[in-house]
Amino acid sequence: MTVTAELCRMIAAIGPADIGDAAMRAARRLVLDGIAVAVAGARTEAVVDIMAGHLLDQGSKPVATALGMGFRLGTVPAALLNGVSMHVLDFEPMWIPSTHALSPALS
Repeated sequence: MTVTAELCRMIAAIGPADIGDAAMRAARRLVLDGIAVAVAGARTEAVVDIMAGHLLDQGSKPVATALGMGFRLGTVPAALLNGVSMHVLDFEPMWIPSTHALSPALS
């Protein structure tokens, strides 16, 4: 078994009982924060509007929500647009080292 396969197996085996209360609270806060920042970012003209227009022009089966935009896209385009919306205002939490890990992971 490869290292990646073993890591994925270990992650998939984790259940809610394996995660402490503090970690669950932190995760819930991050998810809510990410959604709130994405909705705020969706109202940012220029960058998000350009990306939204481009993705709508590409066409996709509308199955996933473009947060704060009032329309749906395919799963991959929606994830891209939501990640852009989440990151555009640069308000997502940062850690040490200074990285914005929430927008690519949550979207």
